[in-house]
Amino acid sequence: MQLTPFHLAIQVRDIDEAREFYGSKMGLSEGRSSEQWIDFNFFGHQLVTHLNLSLIHISEPTRRY
Repeated sequence: MQLTPFHLAIQVRDIDEAREFYGSKMGLSEGRSSEQWIDFNFFGHQLVTHLNLSLIHISEPTRRY
């Protein structure tokens, strides 16, 4: 079964940290980028990290339960 390509957008607090994690640690190839966002190839799908400066002050993960 083949999936229809999808677009996944993730907010991040630091673009360089996102590049290190998704690019270097997860091994996703980088596409286009700017100072505010980075496109990654997520196994044929598009994963985009968007800088959100309001996340900088969050030190604890949000508890969902």
